[in-house]
Amino acid sequence: KPETVVIGSAYSVLNNGNNNLQARNKEENTLFYWGNKNIRDGVTDMIAIGRQSLADSALPNKFKEGREDEIKWCTACDNCIEFLIRQEHVACATYNKSFAKKLLEIRKSEGELKEKRT
Repeated sequence: KPETVVIGSAYSVLNNGNNNLQARNKEENTLFYWGNKNIRDGVTDMIAIGRQSLADSALPNKFKEGREDEIKWCTACDNCIEFLIRQEHVACATYNKSFAKKLLEIRKSEGELKEKRT
């Protein structure tokens, strides 16, 4: 019998709770809290960590090994989205210095984006 798998998204902005969400305490504002809760409650079957995987592709291993303090959290700056809009290779310009330099060069030659929407 075919089933539909539900993949939850937009968890990257939650990061480790340093996200200015004020409805709950910091421990309940995290990617791990909501990912685990939504899977446990049957809201979703798995979670996607799109932008977060650009910031730190080793997140699953670091979490599994108890090295959460080493995780480079997505800052939700949307610079990766800017690469996508400009049809460039996409990467994290916050943690990948070569892409930070590339983004500055692109903005210098092509100008700033008016909006970061796809």
